[in-house]
Amino acid sequence: MVGEGPSPVPPDRRDRVNESFFGYGGRACVWRLPRIFREHGVRATFLACAVARGHDSAVERASTDEGHDVLGHDPA
Repeated sequence: MVGEGPSPVPPDRRDRVNESFFGYGGRACVWRLPRIFREHGVRATFLACAVARGHDSAVERASTDEGHDVLGHDPA
């Protein structure tokens, strides 16, 4: 898994630090930010990889249903 920086964990083993780093965003932060934006009447543009957004349609719908823009890229 590629993370924010080089990993000391060999590529054939799970890097649990990187997994937890990326797991937090999808589990908690992705829901916390829209709530804060809603409380303050802020509209935002979310930048995300199209493939990642395709894996979580609930996040996709929630961000667009609340009037936010989505800016994505296709890694292909």
